[in-house]
Amino acid sequence: MDIEHLREFCTVAQYRSISKAADHLHLSQPALSAHISTLEKRFGVQLFYRERPLRLTPAGQRFLERASEVVSDYARLEDEISRMAHTASTLAIGYVETHHAANMNGFAALGEFARTHPGIHIDWIPISEASVSAALAGHPLDCVMCNLCPLDSDRAQGIRHIPIPAAINDSLCLWADRAHPLASRDKLHWKDLNGIKLPHSEKSSLLWSAAAQQFLEAHGITFTGNLKGEDNIGFLQALTPDEVQFFDASYASFPALSLFPNRILLPIDEPDAHHRAFIAYDPGIQ
Repeated sequence: MDIEHLREFCTVAQYRSISKAADHLHLSQPALSAHISTLEKRFGVQLFYRERPLRLTPAGQRFLERASEVVSDYARLEDEISRMAHTASTLAIGYVETHHAANMNGFAALGEFARTHPGIHIDWIPISEASVSAALAGHPLDCVMCNLCPLDSDRAQGIRHIPIPAAINDSLCLWADRAHPLASRDKLHWKDLNGIKLPHSEKSSLLWSAAAQQFLEAHGITFTGNLKGEDNIGFLQALTPDEVQFFDASYASFPALSLFPNRILLPIDEPDAHHRAFIAYDPGIQ
């Protein structure tokens, strides 16, 4: 049964005339009469007494009551779905599973965005690719939240990066064993980091590792970046005394670091030593 036929029936009942209802509905009289006949055949009842003006039969009166409810409910459904189509959508964001301040700044900014745009649902998707362009190609993503620095390889492919303002302290530190040669220094400079061993997890930190490599190489630093199969706490536990990690100053109060009393955070005293966060996207993807 066509909802339009129900609407047409209600209009005929309102005007009590096929001709007037046809004019209102912009239909021909034969077409409208045929639609009413279709309803009568479908339900096996006569809906109108064939007289002028038209008059509803008892079955027609009952049919009008229920048809009016159905037409009204359907109109509300159309309105709700229409409003959802114009206001509600999903934003799929890829992110690297780390606890760096860059990620926390990103989540804070996007949380505020979600609060001010309640019609937009954010779908968080963890990624492990070594570039934004690879992540966008490998997942149904609208954008990627990345940190430390934009990759030149992504920029060469037209990926745009929008920096996220920092709300949390993101000054960069070196997390090193107390027995590490650099641990005796109060502050570090880029030149002090030549030759460091900076491993990364092969499971979830490839994008961060690629950014770290480019970031350090841009400062003329040579380093060793071997893979470790562990992830999260297991990865940190697998570090040897001569291997270090980059964390931000916010990690000083991070509870997990209390598991490693033999390691300390060493601040890097450089103006660009920040764990920046970016939203990266391909402008060509619609």
